[in-house]
Amino acid sequence: MFKKISVFLFAMLALACSDEDSAPAPLVCESVLASGIGISESYAYTGDTYTIAGTKFCKADLVSVLFNDTEIALTETLETKISFVIPETITSDSVAIKIKTKTSTVDLHKKIAIFPGSGSWITAQAFPGGERAFTQAAVLNGKGYVFGGERFLGYSEGTYPKTKYNDLYEFDPTANSWTLVHADDKFIDKAATVGWNNTLFLFSNLVSGPATTFALDGKVFSETKSYSTAWALNVKGFTLGNDLYTAVTENSTKKIDIRKYNITTKNWDIVQSTDFSATNTFADFAFEYDGMAYLGINALNSSTVELWAYDATENKLTKINTITPVGNSSLISMRHLFTINGLAYFIENGDASIGPDGASVVDPTSNLYIYNLKAKAWRQVSHTFPENFYGIISFGVNGRGFAGISADSGKPSYKYSTKIYEFKAK
Repeated sequence: MFKKISVFLFAMLALACSDEDSAPAPLVCESVLASGIGISESYAYTGDTYTIAGTKFCKADLVSVLFNDTEIALTETLETKISFVIPETITSDSVAIKIKTKTSTVDLHKKIAIFPGSGSWITAQAFPGGERAFTQAAVLNGKGYVFGGERFLGYSEGTYPKTKYNDLYEFDPTANSWTLVHADDKFIDKAATVGWNNTLFLFSNLVSGPATTFALDGKVFSETKSYSTAWALNVKGFTLGNDLYTAVTENSTKKIDIRKYNITTKNWDIVQSTDFSATNTFADFAFEYDGMAYLGINALNSSTVELWAYDATENKLTKINTITPVGNSSLISMRHLFTINGLAYFIENGDASIGPDGASVVDPTSNLYIYNLKAKAWRQVSHTFPENFYGIISFGVNGRGFAGISADSGKPSYKYSTKIYEFKAK
């Protein structure tokens, strides 16, 4: 997908060619810097085609464009526009644009931001805990933690037995190594996790279930307390500053509740409750960036996922954007992978099928979604993932993004992968 971004030159670059037809008369082109320049967008992405529109470009005189003095070859040259592809080597919040001709270099005196348009994956150290999927991950003190998961054992006399894991592993991104932290922690089905205050929190995503915490003591986690409450589906945890929160969709009341953890009373206090128009709503994701929390909310059979922002300072929850993924509209679900340098990366679940275990399987599509937190805009690109990424975990730590431990739902059985990949934005 290429994004056309036009820079309108109101009075600039009168690179007018001579009308004389006699040969071998010399080419006459005059470069005049305009006093007014308009840019339709303040940002662009690597890999995209960028177009500068003007009047009577002298095609024979044009050489290239310069982004922060890096020369870029032209891919199209017309009297009314010039085009080029932004290379992967240029990413900056402030890029100066110049046009180079045979006779001069014209500075447009305007700057734009260039962001990575996509990325690639490199192999990290594989997960040592064996084949599984649907693990959970959290980040705590610069380390990634992976918990639980399940593995289908095969059809047996009308049943679909599975092994469910309750171990806990630590990943050190600096050393690219794994450590078994605890071999037999409390198992919580479909748990969500978040790291905060030297503590790993696990939230049940069952209709009513406990939030279990494991406090870090050196390299050993031990269960400290379970909190039972009538929470609805899909609890998502996030941190803001020194505080811990959860986003909860309350289907019975059509509310999105924000709960704040009270470390003194060990309770989860509702600090914000906002109306949501639909029932059967789900909290797809929650993450923090630059002092704000971002929540993904969708409703069953809806064609869109809504992006909400929570400002703890003003205690305000606001819908700021929507995205309409390409997958099956009744099964839309966006998974936040990680956030790197102001870009939040997502995958979506696509069309459903019946897996080897008789359950519905919704495989990820071949699309990478990027929410630009600086430009406040979505981007969708076709992307090559290294694995199927069904049932994966992912986490971001110290400006780096990791994903893996997945399954492929091809029959007669799932094919599991213990591989971990690091994403390189470019």
